[in-house]
Amino acid sequence: MRKALPALLFLGLLVPAAHADELVGHAINFRLIDHADQSWELYRFPEAQLVVLGAHACDSATVDAGAAAWDELAVKYPAPDLRFFFLNAAMTDDRVATAAWAHAHETTTPILKDTVQAVSRQLGLRNTGDVVLVRPADDWAVVWRGSLSDAAALGDAIESILAGDPTPASATATAGEAIVFAQESTVEYARDIAPILEARCVSCHLPGGTGPFAMNNYKKVKGWSEMIAEVILTKRMPPWHADPAYGHFVNDMSMTPEEERMLLSWIQAGSPKHAREPDPLADLAPAAEAGWALGTPDTVLEMPEAFDLPATGVVDYQYIHVPTGLTEDKWVRALEVKPGNLKVVHHALIFVLYPPEYRHIQPRPGEGLNGYFASYLPGAAVRPFPEDTGQFLPAGSTFVFQMHYTTTGKEERDQTQMALYFHDTPPAEALEITAVAESDLYIPPMDRDHEVKKSERFKAGTKVWGLSPHMHYRGSRFRFSVDGKGDAAPTTLLNIPYYEFDWQPMYLLKEPVEIPEKGRIQVVGAFDNSPTNPRNPNPNKLVMFGRQSFEEMFIGYVMSSSPRDDARYTPREIEPDEREAREGPALNAETLVGTKWRMGPFRMQFMENGRLLSTWFAGSWHIEGDRVHVVTNDNRTLTSTIQGSRLYFNGQPLRQFE
Repeated sequence: MRKALPALLFLGLLVPAAHADELVGHAINFRLIDHADQSWELYRFPEAQLVVLGAHACDSATVDAGAAAWDELAVKYPAPDLRFFFLNAAMTDDRVATAAWAHAHETTTPILKDTVQAVSRQLGLRNTGDVVLVRPADDWAVVWRGSLSDAAALGDAIESILAGDPTPASATATAGEAIVFAQESTVEYARDIAPILEARCVSCHLPGGTGPFAMNNYKKVKGWSEMIAEVILTKRMPPWHADPAYGHFVNDMSMTPEEERMLLSWIQAGSPKHAREPDPLADLAPAAEAGWALGTPDTVLEMPEAFDLPATGVVDYQYIHVPTGLTEDKWVRALEVKPGNLKVVHHALIFVLYPPEYRHIQPRPGEGLNGYFASYLPGAAVRPFPEDTGQFLPAGSTFVFQMHYTTTGKEERDQTQMALYFHDTPPAEALEITAVAESDLYIPPMDRDHEVKKSERFKAGTKVWGLSPHMHYRGSRFRFSVDGKGDAAPTTLLNIPYYEFDWQPMYLLKEPVEIPEKGRIQVVGAFDNSPTNPRNPNPNKLVMFGRQSFEEMFIGYVMSSSPRDDARYTPREIEPDEREAREGPALNAETLVGTKWRMGPFRMQFMENGRLLSTWFAGSWHIEGDRVHVVTNDNRTLTSTIQGSRLYFNGQPLRQFE
């Protein structure tokens, strides 16, 4: 006997009901992309009185005939009270076709592409023009069914429900054209399901891994099957948020539509496994002791001391200097940053300080706003740099580990490491990670889609290998585009219609994109500072730029390369006193008094009795070990690092002046 559907997926509405009281079941949550490349999640509209969902197809006479009446209803009942969406599950339609249809019919209704057809199946939308009304306040109950072929009945139903009258009986209008669904074949756990999970999920869902549970046997998978279905339908897992309509990526971990369809069908059938079937997941070899993903490194660097975190509170970004100890120049072909404590390291950016003889090419990351040398970012896979490319690392360099820590409720400790792999000979192309960033952010409270744009010119012929957006919890979407001289419109390189702060991979292109003449990379994104954003720390707050997660950033990282220019990587003569300043006696509380320092337009002077004057504020200072702690008069804390007789702020050197 067939098993009952799991509670999460059971809708009780796969066959149209005759009366409202027979409409048992609720709309499951889902996330889909529309014809304009925007992402929409059903449960993000709890304030709506009704959500109206209609089955769409570009060649449907029923939809064509009812489109005008549909738009009239959408105008009569605007957002946020009602939300209107088309669902297109037609296998012959893609987003280009739905965009053309929307343009031809001058509709503003989002046409969501149900590529896997799972949402349409679950909602019981069997024919084009089928309509369901969902009431969020009633636990997302499906309260009415009908068809665009009887738009009058749809309008009456909406009016009746909004007026608080008894829920009207579902309409019995003539059905539209039948939707052709993909043929469902028999799915077996060992043959079909376990290989999908092994390929897409198990690398994180293993004992001790980053996943909340291990997929190391059938029983575990079945026990979590309802949650698996939910995170697939809402696109939370696998953690890959690139729009499949743009670009091809070597590190793509997303499921194909066929894999999603097969897995959801298996879960809906009760996650069956025949007793005689083997369990491939249980047969997988246990994960080896965590080593370096790319094999034995050429060198491993480590934070000089472990960092101790308090149990609670906000931990300021830490800037920790780690000398390389290199005695000759190197070109790095690969690297891996490994946190000592995954529970507390949210992310790490690593900058490099060159010795004085290479000051003319010193990278200036601007705390990450302009780029970085290495990183540990959530969801980023460890891969070598593109073939015959590398990052320059001169002898005598020092790394600065910018550590973003989060507290866990108990005292913790971390000592992060970095492994480096070197080229035997210099590569043909010099690689770097730069950024297109905007720090002038003012995100109003309650703004659901606050858009930000920024662009930067890149040298013609530069090869773009990877792209990575960075925002915080209010970030909602992000797009990278490139244009050049005479281009009519930018070409999209990467579209992230649904940005997720907890996962920030570098999206690595299968083939590099060359920057055209007078080329610019443009980034366009948006922030959701409304209450319907479940991750929003405070929708009532005006949000500005800041490093902490409850503030915001807007950065588009670009991994690119250009032909190696040996003249650029040739050391220059330096004055003896400049070398002595770096390698001489360390500054202390006595020698720092009376000195003046600058970085760009910023100036500060260390006064007696712990007083400090600066361009923008006054405050106090004191030294602990190799750190100079500054407390401003408005209680902000700034930390500089002493290295010899030099002073660094957030990894950048301050200049002493008279």
